[in-house]
Amino acid sequence: MAEGADSGDKFAPPFHDEESFKAWMASGKHGKQAPLPDDFKEPDEKELEYMKQLKALLRPEHQQTISDLMLSRFVRGYILLQFANADDKVERAAAITNLALDWYKELKFETELPDESLPRRDEFEECWPLTFPGETEDKRVVMYSMCPADLKAKFTPEEVGKFHAQDLSRLLRKKRENMEAHSKKFTGNHHVVVIDLGWEKGSVSRELIKFVKSALMHKTGAMTTQHFCPDALAAGYLINTPFWMRAVWSIAKLFLEATTATKYHVLSSDYMSTLEGAGIRPSSLPMCANGTAPNPPRLQQTVKASYGASHTLTMVVPANATTESVTWTFTATKNNCDFVITATAPGADAATEVGKGTVEESGSAVQGSAKIIPGSTVVFLLDNTKGSYSSHITYQIDLA
Repeated sequence: MAEGADSGDKFAPPFHDEESFKAWMASGKHGKQAPLPDDFKEPDEKELEYMKQLKALLRPEHQQTISDLMLSRFVRGYILLQFANADDKVERAAAITNLALDWYKELKFETELPDESLPRRDEFEECWPLTFPGETEDKRVVMYSMCPADLKAKFTPEEVGKFHAQDLSRLLRKKRENMEAHSKKFTGNHHVVVIDLGWEKGSVSRELIKFVKSALMHKTGAMTTQHFCPDALAAGYLINTPFWMRAVWSIAKLFLEATTATKYHVLSSDYMSTLEGAGIRPSSLPMCANGTAPNPPRLQQTVKASYGASHTLTMVVPANATTESVTWTFTATKNNCDFVITATAPGADAATEVGKGTVEESGSAVQGSAKIIPGSTVVFLLDNTKGSYSSHITYQIDLA
């Protein structure tokens, strides 16, 4: 029986678990999906009328709070796409929109989920590194995430669900700030996600996928990330993927809607040319992904400085950063290595040395910090030119 049938709530959804939700979604899909309007195109008269109709079917409190931008997202994601050929497409869109807005309200989105408010947030970030390193050439927000590690061993699905909702809230704020910075009301709201499977601590498994799915599933069977945030993704890139995953994808994408298949890209370690071709520059990727933006907070990454050579890490401190310093920790897991750290302030002609030393194998971690002007370029040179063997260095570099 549908949840709303015996609850007395006319706004309650007509589904109550994963099975009933899937059946409800399938019953509203008829025929081939039409392509959506370009993300940079303003709503036309037809879409504006659908926005008006959808708003009229929302709970009174949601009618007072929902933005035109959010209305547009649900109109495009459901009325113009998922249920485009259904006779009751507006009513169906209203059911899922009300549910999504109920969830937003329950979590007090963007008001009581500041970045550091939840217990064990630091520990979660160490297990699931994520950051917003920049934007694409066409001004879309880039979200970068690594494959999680030790998630199931350390957290419950309920905890992961709350942390993920917090990250989703951060994404929505980033997108809104981005649109305001570029004077956009509706357009360019889609974001790009880069998921890195190359982290030595993380690994993809059926067990992990099942656990994450349970964490992100709403009690009614809808997926919070997918169904409560429609028409939000411009493109997704999986990088550093194993050969078997690329082989499976080459077959699986043949069975997907063309508009869906073209959004996703499964790439090897040779991914930079594809990302740059899509407008994702090195300045919009973290250092751990061959970029120059700061890494996710508290990320520990291992790099190799070949014998007789050096390895360079370059970080550009965001011009709008509120931080005043950069901190670093180096540990040699194999053979000693010297390091030199320099910073070049915006407009400066020369770099200034801000740190140097030697990391010794099996020795204590070498830590340090330096005051840095926002907009500065900081270069971490791991110098093994005098070494006889390759050196493996685990580093953690943070803004503080």
